[in-house]
Amino acid sequence: MLGLAKLNPMNKLLFILLLLPFSAFSQKDPSQYFKDTIVYAPLPVDSTGAIVFRHVYEAPNTPKIELYARAKIWTAIAFRSAKNVIQFDDDQKNSLIIKGVQEGDNNLWFTIQFTIKDNKFRVIISQFWIERLDGMNNSLVKYYPDKDYKELYEYNVNVKNGSGDINGVNGLTKHHEKQNASRVQIVSDFAGAELQEIQKAMQKSAKGDDF
Repeated sequence: MLGLAKLNPMNKLLFILLLLPFSAFSQKDPSQYFKDTIVYAPLPVDSTGAIVFRHVYEAPNTPKIELYARAKIWTAIAFRSAKNVIQFDDDQKNSLIIKGVQEGDNNLWFTIQFTIKDNKFRVIISQFWIERLDGMNNSLVKYYPDKDYKELYEYNVNVKNGSGDINGVNGLTKHHEKQNASRVQIVSDFAGAELQEIQKAMQKSAKGDDF
């Protein structure tokens, strides 16, 4: 087989021109990728692919018994009935698990777990699912953001690679994934706001309280 270096200049140019179409078709147009992918909030996931927000906060000079009390007070204020949402309450291990719902057009269910030690505490928000009223059938439909997030990621990877199901054979159309992205955004917005409120309540100092 002749090497490229042994071709005369005219044949060498023809050889290069023949290769160009194959090179052009072998790469996906980046502009097409950015047009077809869907922007969504990057969320933390565990080894199983489940969405899990896990944060450890410092609370200097605050014993665990005080932090535990603050967690109970926050729960009582944040929910209509603390008794109805508390699933696990261990004052010896200073652990608290809450299962609640944020009501709206999309009811977002979630679990919040507090683990408390002297001078610090951990908050885990996970186990999300959404229920929405289907007006046509007058029934509640459940959605699972973990699954939505996985599908959304898969769709974007397939678009980038120019392969896979992006034409709706298995439901992975751009319209479908935009709906997934909207539910993923609900989870992201909720968890971000909730973590801020919890941090504020748990790190609140009693100094300056003239009661």
